[in-house]
Amino acid sequence: MKIWGLILCLLATGCASVGELDPLYPNYRLYAEAVDANALSADYPLYFSRRVVDQVAGDQAAFAQLGFKAYMLREHSHSAAVGEDSGCLTVNGYGIGGEPLTFYLAYVQEGAEWLIDDVNVVFLEPEQAFGAAAKCPEETRVNVKN
Repeated sequence: MKIWGLILCLLATGCASVGELDPLYPNYRLYAEAVDANALSADYPLYFSRRVVDQVAGDQAAFAQLGFKAYMLREHSHSAAVGEDSGCLTVNGYGIGGEPLTFYLAYVQEGAEWLIDDVNVVFLEPEQAFGAAAKCPEETRVNVKN
């Protein structure tokens, strides 16, 4: 009888400690839906950090880059790593021509909201496998030396 009690306790504890829900991917999906509906232009401050909003203010070319989601037609997988007030989300998928690509997004928490603070879009070679772990954009950039 003690064994059954222990098993039930472990199951209850395991179910209760699965962890917080990932706050990043649902926010990414809201952003992606806005891009898909061509509604990003009015609502972009809802998805991007104050730093990004300030950077693109008045710069049409920089603003156009906020629609990076349009490169990905079909998602394959995603993974997230969340800290106290920042996190990283990796979204793997396929582009217009079926080519694999990955979005590496950094998020910051501003108030109660998780907002995109940095993005790196990486087009992969067809034989490259998608990564399974979340990475931040700065971990994925290639340093070009002159």
